[in-house]
Amino acid sequence: MINLSTLILCGAPNTVIPDIPTSACEHFGKVQRIIFQRCKNGATANTIPAGSGAGGAGVLATWQALTAATDGTKAQFSPFTESPAFTDGTVRTARGGNDSYGGVPISLGYEPTEFEAQILSARQDVIAALKLLRNEDAYNLGVYLISADGKLMANVDDVATPTTLSPIPIQQFNIGNKVAGGYDDVDYNALSFQLEDNWSNTVATIPATDFAFDLLTYA
Repeated sequence: MINLSTLILCGAPNTVIPDIPTSACEHFGKVQRIIFQRCKNGATANTIPAGSGAGGAGVLATWQALTAATDGTKAQFSPFTESPAFTDGTVRTARGGNDSYGGVPISLGYEPTEFEAQILSARQDVIAALKLLRNEDAYNLGVYLISADGKLMANVDDVATPTTLSPIPIQQFNIGNKVAGGYDDVDYNALSFQLEDNWSNTVATIPATDFAFDLLTYA
């Protein structure tokens, strides 16, 4: 029987069921800071070697050089983010019932994943600078994520044994205006962006090292 929910694949079916690798547990945790960088510098992808060798992601001097750059490799750190939340994209379907074979809806893919957070008690010139990121090419802005315990999330060349890191592409970046906290809360600005379908297929969590804790406090 043909399952119309798979027609979105628009390709040849698997010859055999794919191998599913075994692995240790992976846990990233709370997003505490965000590093913004363009995915490409002109036609060249922005990448950083993994590890603590010269120019590697495990060396604070690497990030210091990137924040001081004056070209398309430049990176910038957000203030601390609070109340971070990922909302996975829902399945997009069409038809079903009387309108498709067997009543099975046809899968059209997934909505983007939404990331939302808040920046607390920020001076508004900081927020104004972040708002300028909305002027970036909608398909060339990316992020690295830093966890509260010093891990780094990045796009990688090989999820099992990463040797090269790159920014995770985002779209629809937005940061809102100041919300006054009143008597019972602090002031905050809301921040959000979207991650395309299957964004996490090429993402890995890099274990915490001394450099990552430095990144948490790096201005």
